[in-house]
Amino acid sequence: MNTSVKDKSLVFTKNEKAYVVYNKDFSSAVIVPVTAISVSKKYVKVNFDGEILNFSVEESNSFFLTDKNDRHLFCSEQKASEFAERRNLRRWICKHFFYCNSLSLEQLRKIKEIMSEK
Repeated sequence: MNTSVKDKSLVFTKNEKAYVVYNKDFSSAVIVPVTAISVSKKYVKVNFDGEILNFSVEESNSFFLTDKNDRHLFCSEQKASEFAERRNLRRWICKHFFYCNSLSLEQLRKIKEIMSEK
């Protein structure tokens, strides 16, 4: 059985590969390939290293499903990779902004220039 979410951009199929993204030890986001063991209109269940995780179809956006522990399930390895990279980059940037007193004036100007391009 397949399940589709919202605009049908997410399709999970029983016994097929999916990808969980989570923060390991409160550090970098990591990607773990999993297998969907059950697919219904409410949940997608996966085997995550021997633990059964339930990802709610109601807690979704157009790219992933979320479980109660803020882990994210993707049906595309590329989308999972982009999400993990974005999360890791945000963490890295925020860490450096926290320590912005140690940045040189030139570094601060470059950051402002990049952020002003938007």
